[in-house]
This record gives sequence, structure tokens and C-alpha cells, in this order.
Amino acid sequence: MAKSKINQSRYQDLKLDVHEFLQYNRGFRLLIEISIVISLIIVAIDFFLDLSTPYEEMLYYGDWLIVFIFSAEYITRVWASGHGINHRVRYIITPEALIDLVAIAPYFRFMRLFRLLRLLRLLLIVKTIRRSFLVRS
Repeated sequence: MAKSKINQSRYQDLKLDVHEFLQYNRGFRLLIEISIVISLIIVAIDFFLDLSTPYEEMLYYGDWLIVFIFSAEYITRVWASGHGINHRVRYIITPEALIDLVAIAPYFRFMRLFRLLRLLRLLLIVKTIRRSFLVRS
């Protein structure tokens, strides 16, 4: 029984560490921001330019790599959002999580309509960064 409580405590500590990493690690946030910018560039190139087959394939796989990164981040955030379904649902209905979901969901339905909503995500991140700098001042 005591071993189970210790394992559960370690599990909760791991979730808290992952949550803090996703929320506050500057390197990780920079990776996500760069991925958003690259994704927007891919969308713009795909929309405005008619590229030859080799470049088109490269953009396709680059786009799916970025979607994988965003999906893994979203699933990890849901998992680390707290203990129990109530905490997860509370996270899922936050504006940031809804924007993330709307941005990645079309890829799994093979639609491209909401791809530019990633820009909203970038704007939310910039707003958060600005707010954190204002708090420190």
C-alpha cells in the first residue's frame, strides 16, 4: 500500500514537472514559436505559390512534422493539466487549448480551413510573454 502511494506521488510530481516545463521553459516555448512561424510560412507558400513536386513534398512532410509537434504538445498539456477528468476538462475549455485544438484538428480530418488559426496561438504566446515582462518590471 505504501509503495502505491509513493508511486502515485512520483507520478503526480512528474505531471507537475512536465506542466511547469511546458508552461515556463523558454527553450520549449521558443521551439513552439518557431514551429508556428515555420508553419505559417509553409501555409503562405502553399497558398500563394505553385511549387514543383520536390518542394511540394518537402513542404508536405515539414507541415506534418509540425502538426506532430503541436499534437504531442497538446496531448501532453492535457495529460499534465491536473489530476482527474475535471482538471483536464477545465484545461481543454481554456481559450489557448481551444485554439490549439482547432489548429490541429483539421489535419486529422484532412481539412485545411483552420490552418491560419495558428497565428492566434502565436499572438496568445506573445501576449503572455509581454504580460510576464510587465509583471517583472
